[in-house]
Formats: sequence, structure tokens, C-alpha cells
Amino acid sequence: MKKIIIATLVILLGIAAQAAFYSSESKDPVRDNVYKNAKEYADAFLSQNYKVCVSKFHPKMIKMMGGTQKAIEILTRAMPKGMEVEAIVLSYPSDTIHYKNTVQCTLVEELTLKVKQGRARSKSSILAVSEDNCKTWYFFEVNSKNINSLKKNFPFISDRVVIHKWEAPVFY
Repeated sequence: MKKIIIATLVILLGIAAQAAFYSSESKDPVRDNVYKNAKEYADAFLSQNYKVCVSKFHPKMIKMMGGTQKAIEILTRAMPKGMEVEAIVLSYPSDTIHYKNTVQCTLVEELTLKVKQGRARSKSSILAVSEDNCKTWYFFEVNSKNINSLKKNFPFISDRVVIHKWEAPVFY
């Protein structure tokens, strides 16, 4: 009986040590921080707290939208009647890219909408950019269709960022 208990403890300690090793190996503080900030952005959008959403936009984007108040108004009016964002699921961020004094990466965003016909789900990308060595992160909703126009206005966006191919909404 004593041998069984010792063997069980050894196995459990081995499993615990392995789990601790793998969890510590997979942690990347920069990408964890990006994910945390992107989650705040997504949660604010879900709760229609557009002031927080806009605070996560790049300052140049806010200026292009006509200022903070105008950007909030645009977001408020953006959702068609009869449509509601039900869920936003984010992937873990891609590897970071250092380019033109920025740090960049992308996350895949899966958006679930409630629509009159039921629900719709689509996937696209969120581009995360930091210009202050990862202290502040700005987010851009991007897809394979709008990345080139985005790069014209924001030339600091690297060609190496991986943009998830836009997927048309699937209704169910």
C-alpha cells in the first residue's frame, strides 16, 4: 500500500511539474498584454461602451473619423436595426513584428450576431499596433479586402502581418 501511495505521489508531482513547465514556457508577456487589451476592446463593444472602444483606436483614425465624439456617434449608429452583437471570440495574438518603430500583431476575431433570421457568424482580423514599446495598444478591424487602403493611411503597417482571410457571415 505504501508503494502505491509513493508511486501515485511521484506521478502526480511529475504531472504537476510538467504542467508548470509548459504553462511557463507558453507565456509571452507582450502577447498576453495584447490579448488583455483586445479583450477590453471587445467587451466594450459588446456592452456598447463606445467611449472605451474609441480610446483603443489609433489617434489618426479618430482624427479621420472627425474626432472622439464623432467616432462614438459613428459606432452608435453602425449597427443596423434588428441586429445585435451576441459574442466576440478572440484568438491568442500572432507573433509580434517590429517595424518602423512599432510593434504589431494580429488576432482572429469571430463575431456572432443576432439577426432577424437567427444568428450569423463571421471571422476577420484585428491588427494591434503599439508605438510606445508595448505600453499602449491600438486596434484596427482589418480584412483581406481593406488592408491595402488601410496601409495607404497608416504606412507603418508591415507587409509581414498575417491578415486572416475575411469570411462572409454564415447564417444558422
